[in-house]
Amino acid sequence: MEALAGIDPDWNHAWPLDWQRHYAAVADCVEGGAQLGDLPPGATLQGLDVGRWVERQRQHIVWQGLMDGQRERLVVLGVEPLAAPAEEAVPKKKPSAGAANPQLHRLTQPANHHPQGQGQEAEGEGCRGGEFHFDGH
Repeated sequence: MEALAGIDPDWNHAWPLDWQRHYAAVADCVEGGAQLGDLPPGATLQGLDVGRWVERQRQHIVWQGLMDGQRERLVVLGVEPLAAPAEEAVPKKKPSAGAANPQLHRLTQPANHHPQGQGQEAEGEGCRGGEFHFDGH
């Protein structure tokens, strides 16, 4: 096994073989004098779309999922991760008419409307939760 490691340190890698094939193809290109910019998506070598593969490795979520050894090899080739995408701002809800203007809310609601949790007592029985309309009968 040491003899194999002396010939090819990547002979027994822990990552998928497909990843190693793409990496080896890109390494061959770079060692042959190509720049990463010479490998746009669609650039193929040995039947592999190495350009698309490099582009994918740079994506933040993919880069974070790689093993340390994979990231180290990519950095040696000049592949660097893209910046993490900014989190999308969650739109804030507009306040309801009642929260924005309590007087307007009172004017737009029927007199017998009671918001949830503000029920009325009817003949000594506690009636809470939801709307309760008491008409005296």
